[in-house]
Amino acid sequence: MDTFRIARLLREARREAGALLELQYLGSLDESNLIAVRDHAKKLGVAIEVGTRTCCPTSKSFDPKQGTGEEQMLRAMHAAHVTGSPIVRTFMGTSNDRDPIERHMEAMTALLKSLRTRIVDLNLKIAIENHAGDMQARELKGPRRSVPEKTTSASVSTPAIPCGP
Repeated sequence: MDTFRIARLLREARREAGALLELQYLGSLDESNLIAVRDHAKKLGVAIEVGTRTCCPTSKSFDPKQGTGEEQMLRAMHAAHVTGSPIVRTFMGTSNDRDPIERHMEAMTALLKSLRTRIVDLNLKIAIENHAGDMQARELKGPRRSVPEKTTSASVSTPAIPCGP
């Protein structure tokens, strides 16, 4: 399903919430495509929130074929900025990364600290989601406390709750 279809479905369902779109659903990350996605969503009254997979280089879920953690996050930040998303949602890993979790939290914190200036310059927040058992909700405070304020937030993953039209 492409981004334009997702936006239409949200509009048809009369959802006021936005669409969390991972990079693979945005299609090309070429600026002209991202502008077209932004304009289409705006026309339909749908807010976009950009997400990416893990950028934590120590996570078992990390895909080095996509570049370094910094390169992956920079691509997501660019897509968020162009599409008008105020956030980039990411996660640290999965339950397979609790080995111990602290080393991954430290790696994620280092990554976010290295990007702080760019995050602030683009007026974005990085929303770190507890994902598939990687961190408990209370553990989300760790990376957030270690990274300078105004650059991160927590995104607590909850079970899907069916909603009527």
